[in-house]
Amino acid sequence: MKNNNNFNFLKLLTRETLAAERDSASKNRDQLSHDRFNAALKAKTLDEAKNELMPWNTNEPKTIHLRLLYVNDALEVLDKLINHIQSLFAYKNRQKIRFLIYVGAGKNSKNFEQALHPAVWEFLKSRRITPFDLKSKILADL
Repeated sequence: MKNNNNFNFLKLLTRETLAAERDSASKNRDQLSHDRFNAALKAKTLDEAKNELMPWNTNEPKTIHLRLLYVNDALEVLDKLINHIQSLFAYKNRQKIRFLIYVGAGKNSKNFEQALHPAVWEFLKSRRITPFDLKSKILADL
């Protein structure tokens, strides 16, 4: 119970704070703290994206911010979000939900090259979702 409360407390922090603490733990070679902060960051990212689905009647694009996640974690969160959307609307004939996927410009990546953008792009294409390139963002109908 104590670990669950601690995890929920971590999710109250901002995504930027979680990422900074994760990176600090990594520099200090504290794998346990790194993993806890990283798990909280992934959970918070997915929770925020799911909360975007609540105002059902708006046609505005929903957002998901993947830019502070590692590439594999970002793809895992995106996969869970797509599966969540599909399960929500499994028995309804629905229009697609437009998502603006923030992937960042690569400023925090090795050699300042975007690593997340091409990975998300290929992942969406593999799921037969047509992405639209907006430099540091990707627009996709999920």
